[in-house]
Amino acid sequence: MFGVRGNRRGRSGSGYQRFAVRIFEKAGRGFTVIILGDEMANHTLAQFVVLVRYEVGMWIRETGLALDRVGLRWQGQRYFAEALSRHNNVLTLGAVRPLLGEKCFVAPSAAVHGEVTIADGASVWYSATLRGDSDAIEVGSNTNIQDHAVVLTYRDYHIEKPGKVIIGDNVTIGHGALIRAGVRIGDTALIGMNAVLMEDSSVQRSAMLAASAVLPKKAVVPEGELWAGNPAKFMRNLTPDELASMADSASNYAKLAQTHRAANGLSADQVSAEANREGIARMRDIMNPVEESDSSAVVEQSQEHEPSTSTR
Repeated sequence: MFGVRGNRRGRSGSGYQRFAVRIFEKAGRGFTVIILGDEMANHTLAQFVVLVRYEVGMWIRETGLALDRVGLRWQGQRYFAEALSRHNNVLTLGAVRPLLGEKCFVAPSAAVHGEVTIADGASVWYSATLRGDSDAIEVGSNTNIQDHAVVLTYRDYHIEKPGKVIIGDNVTIGHGALIRAGVRIGDTALIGMNAVLMEDSSVQRSAMLAASAVLPKKAVVPEGELWAGNPAKFMRNLTPDELASMADSASNYAKLAQTHRAANGLSADQVSAEANREGIARMRDIMNPVEESDSSAVVEQSQEHEPSTSTR
């Protein structure tokens, strides 16, 4: 039994109906489907169908696994009881699946969950985590998110609304970096190891945040500048050689990622995600239709990240 919950944006209005569902409730020898109305949050019929198909699919898969274990017990085999890892490096949350471009590398120990879009040639390295569980994460082409880095879309204690994270093309995110909700990172930027970007902060194109720096909420690192410290402050302008090395870093990691992709192979989850890009994109359009209010909010949010807020 499950309830169809409201979508993340909590829309309401004409054209939406209220649904809750109790599927396959046992009634004597048979099963019934009971549709209840006027109790739960809003969904279109298309969204409702997607959610039902996902839940029923999960039941079928779990039933198959249970039958497999019964058969193994009858054969006297118990290896399924061992504490073996069943880690899914590309994980669907609800009905929302990650969308992967061509030749992406997602390390076997990485975690890419929910509404995450990774463009062609980008790489997510060992034990890195991208959690698109509260809002979307977009990663540009040839960007590398290195070992143990974490990208989140929720805010502390859920006091504020979640925030979409956008990472541009050819970006390098160092080992152990933490990127929080609402962050924007421009093309060819570099985030140092163990750096922290707090909510709604921004690192613009070809800018650098030094290792272990902490960028405060809504702070902006302007193009071509190096910021460091806790809280992070302007240090100096980057030299032409440093700017060139930042571009080289992204290029070198993109090449190295293909070596690791070939050596590790692809998980079943990643194969499925890459083979069904169009279907995943259509599913997202159904679950998260774009409205005028959404697009205007994006424009307003982008204006908040102009370099006028930077301090030196």
